[in-house]
Amino acid sequence: MITSFWLFEEYFASKIFYGLTLHPGIALYNIGIFLFFSKYIGMIGLSFIIIAINYWLYYLLKNKKYKTFLIISLLIFLLPNISFFSQKDVEEINQNKIKISIIQGNISTNEYKFAQSNNELSYEIFKKYINLSLKSIKEYSPHIIIWPETSVHRWMMRLPDYRNEILDFARNNNINLIIGTPDLTPENKEYNSIFIISKNGKIIGKYYKNKLVPYYEKVFENGKKIKVINLEGIKTGFEICFEAMFPQVTTKLKRQNAELIIIASNNGMFGYSIVPYLMSEHGIFRAVENNIYIIQATNSGISQIISPDGKILKSSKLYERKIINYEIPIKKLNKTFYSVYGENMYYIIFIITIIILIKNSALFVVKNKK
Repeated sequence: MITSFWLFEEYFASKIFYGLTLHPGIALYNIGIFLFFSKYIGMIGLSFIIIAINYWLYYLLKNKKYKTFLIISLLIFLLPNISFFSQKDVEEINQNKIKISIIQGNISTNEYKFAQSNNELSYEIFKKYINLSLKSIKEYSPHIIIWPETSVHRWMMRLPDYRNEILDFARNNNINLIIGTPDLTPENKEYNSIFIISKNGKIIGKYYKNKLVPYYEKVFENGKKIKVINLEGIKTGFEICFEAMFPQVTTKLKRQNAELIIIASNNGMFGYSIVPYLMSEHGIFRAVENNIYIIQATNSGISQIISPDGKILKSSKLYERKIINYEIPIKKLNKTFYSVYGENMYYIIFIITIIILIKNSALFVVKNKK
């Protein structure tokens, strides 16, 4: 019962408090066997397992069942050394691959702040991303270049000079661009956005962030749609920063047959805190829960490419200017049990727990009457 109530608390608190709740399961992000289980029960389900095991060990000690306690403790100690993945969907010989470059500009929070009222500084930041992209094209020849969340001037795609230069850049260099930049609509509504620009210099799609950080993103409107866009023949889904903490966003994209998910972030304001590491770990769980490659492109780190089995294939450090290049295999990956059924299993556990409580309460009443 205790474990069930913890599951409900974690699940519903994440809904009520915008994802800001304790997730014990996240501590298991680098333990293969538990990552494997997350394909079925998700990260919140792993929290359920952690609480259950701890309560069980407490019960054994309380009742002086020391032998059983030692055996269970030994098994728990050995679990991290067990590899449980049997997937063949990571790297295959002669498989078609798509070349990706992440541009981690490492622009300081103060630079961004001053750039909002300083056109010269704003254009300087823009040119830094252009020059880093040119370097990537020269040294690696990627198919897709990704700039992080709010990487450049607010409303740049509505400002003719910026817009024309970036579209010409994509066309002249035959490169697909993913750019994080706020958008201002004709209705004067501002959205935290991702623009998808084809190698022909056309805007083929945009994504408006659905889940905003409370208070901090109060200037933005909530996006309403989560959709997949075909990019270089790959069905690609998009998320922005904070949304990586919400498993249902990624499962919705996977149910739309996404083959790759790009998460653009800007964690500069969090400094050398635990937040960039937590976002990295959430990315690992989203990849495994849905059996999908995930790219996390950030301004200041941690940028990384994650395989469907949760391995970090390539990553950056915090606060370094870096270009991450990687070839991702193009392959249709099956949906997992979790990506199909998602959070429905939590509701089933909730209903079963309520039934048990009602039954036990009824038995207690009957027993007292006797």
